[in-house]
Amino acid sequence: MNQASFPAVDLTIDVNGKKVDYAFRFSVYSYQSGTYAYANASLNAAAYRDGEIELDGKKRRVVLVDFNSNGRFDDSGGVNDKVNLSDGSVYPKMGDMLYIDPQPATAYRNPYDSTSSEDQYQVNKLIAWGDRFYDLKIDPSGDTLSLEPSATPVGYLTNPNKGFRAVIYGDQGALEISDRGTGKTPVPEGQWKLMSYTIELPEAAEPEAKEKEKEQEKSSVLEILSNVLPSLAAGSAAIPRPTIVSARAKTDFTAVKVVAGETAEMRFGPPYQPNVEASNLRKGMSQASLSMSLVGAGGEVCSSLRVNGSQPSAPEFTISTKDGEEVAAGKFQYG
Repeated sequence: MNQASFPAVDLTIDVNGKKVDYAFRFSVYSYQSGTYAYANASLNAAAYRDGEIELDGKKRRVVLVDFNSNGRFDDSGGVNDKVNLSDGSVYPKMGDMLYIDPQPATAYRNPYDSTSSEDQYQVNKLIAWGDRFYDLKIDPSGDTLSLEPSATPVGYLTNPNKGFRAVIYGDQGALEISDRGTGKTPVPEGQWKLMSYTIELPEAAEPEAKEKEKEQEKSSVLEILSNVLPSLAAGSAAIPRPTIVSARAKTDFTAVKVVAGETAEMRFGPPYQPNVEASNLRKGMSQASLSMSLVGAGGEVCSSLRVNGSQPSAPEFTISTKDGEEVAAGKFQYG
């Protein structure tokens, strides 16, 4: 395997008749094994827009990224109906990305999934920020951006699981929503389907471990110094180790109707059920390929799972005859 990435190249491009400063990065990748060989070359955007905007009377930093590398900064995300995945889940259409008050990535973050962080938004007609919705307008060059309070009627969606961030989609495009730990979130009126979500729980340490940490903190010289030097305390903060699960909905997910001032339920999340499928099952063959997925309450398929910041051990399986005789055993592999 060989991989190389070259320095960024600065240039000027034409976007809707306007000259715009831009940059791209060129990378190559090749792989060879026996008689099989594969090579790939790609151009990716190395340009972004960085500025400030006022929201709720306070200046906020905004960063706009040409995520799909086509020279524009106003492409909306959503669902790509032209791609059919084998598990029936939706295939996202990647547009551009907007970050509001971006924070350093101290824990798990997937740049392709805006539900994996609280500061990332897909570029679309509407943006949910705080307790309000805003109409988003972006010049294709990325030079200007505006967020104006939206007048769209609002209802509510509930879910039994608290701590979720989700992307839903409908006639108004795709929209990130968050329950902020309440299990309930405002949503514009209309028909909405689930695209993807992340449910995050705080780290749950064992009682004994918590007591041990307290004793260590009492005797720590760093704690004594942090009372005098707050900056030192901030620098010695522990990295979060959350328990999170991310999933993608299936294309046949039933749309939920949201009516202004009313509350509707959108079912997704646990309990998760394992789903095992076998392929290459042919008469006379002694081997078969097994695949396993975790399926949630709304039929969604899990794409990532971490417990206290770590990936769980690989699931084990056994194959037995009708009489209970074990004939095979093994472990599934991630990926």
